[in-house]
Order: sequence, then structure tokens, then C-alpha cells
Amino acid sequence: MYRIHADIRLGRLYAEGRGFWGNDVSRDYRQGVSEAFRSLARYHSRIEIFADFGAFAPQGQSQIDFHLDHSEERSLLTVTRHALVTSSALVRLQLKRALNDFGATHFDDVPSALAWLGWDSTELDRLRDQCPWLPASCPEAQDWRRLRE
Repeated sequence: MYRIHADIRLGRLYAEGRGFWGNDVSRDYRQGVSEAFRSLARYHSRIEIFADFGAFAPQGQSQIDFHLDHSEERSLLTVTRHALVTSSALVRLQLKRALNDFGATHFDDVPSALAWLGWDSTELDRLRDQCPWLPASCPEAQDWRRLRE
């Protein structure tokens, strides 16, 4: 098990684990994070990500877990759906920022980032039904998805 620490307040991402302990991969999210995940995925099938919200966390909650599954080589990141369903506006905003920061800095919205990460249209539609606060997807997501493949 590896742990990726996303410090939302500083906008930085740290990877902890064999060969990545304390490394700051925030210099270039698109390149650094992708390389880190690809390398880690060679050794472990599951990577845990948590975002530290510090004082911004609701009701004393200090972190939220994101579980990433690397068992499928076709997908760089597969984020579990439950991490996106929350009732706190602050956490929703921070989660959106976290997804954009560590996965898809080109995109202004979560659905675009998730499309880039491999979510299909059915999953995105279901997510929009569950989370009406998500903005509409942007067309660049499909272009980046094709480039990634």
C-alpha cells in the first residue's frame, strides 16, 4: 500500500512509499504525478490517496480518502465514486480542486477530469444525477483521453 498526500492548503502533492517517500511531485502535476503513479503501479495494485483539509474540514474531519486501483493498465487513475458524494459545500469545492490539481490541470470541472481518468459517459451521467453541483463537462476531455490512449 502506498499513500499519496494531497495538501489542499498548499496545493502540493506528496507520494509516500518505496522510492517516493516525501517526494514533492507538485512541480508539474500532469507529468510528475502520472510518472509517479505509473511507477508505483508496477509494485502495488492499490494506492491510497488522502487530502488533508486541515481547518477547512467539516465537523473535525481531518482527511478524506481516495482509493486508486491500478489493476487495469488502461486506466491511469480510477477514483472510487463514494469519495465524490458528500454533503459539505466546502469539501465539494476542495475535492474539485484536488481532482483538478493531481489529475487534470487542463480542466475546469470534475467531470472533465474524470473523463480524462477513464470514466465513461454512463458513469458521468450517474455522477451528475447524484451530484448536481458538478459543472458540465468540457469537450477537451475527450481529446486528452484519445491522446493518453
